Amino acid sequence: GGPMYSTIVDLLQWSKSGLGDSILSADTVEMRHLFKPTNIALNYGLGLHLFYDILPIPYEPAIITGWYGHGGDALGSNVRSFKNDDLGASFASAVNSCNYSHLNAVG
Repeated sequence: GGPMYSTIVDLLQWSKSGLGDSILSADTVEMRHLFKPTNIALNYGLGLHLFYDILPIPYEPAIITGWYGHGGDALGSNVRSFKNDDLGASFASAVNSCNYSHLNAVG
């Protein structure tokens, strides 16, 4: 992988398009959406996360929100791009998460 430049509008369009599903074969899309449980509050497909509404309770079925997508983080920024087919909704966010003036103080 390598760096990529996107705007928030690009990220939202990516979410609405199905997070890449529209450019993949039907077989690949099916495999992407076979989400498997992890040890944290999400299931993982091929390049996609499916989030729980609440943390799973031992021996009880998890409540799945239907929101799937992925994010990315780099020094000072965090982005997320998600879609929910049941709601017909998409979401994208970009956040500046670093105080750069603090970095200048330490070099």
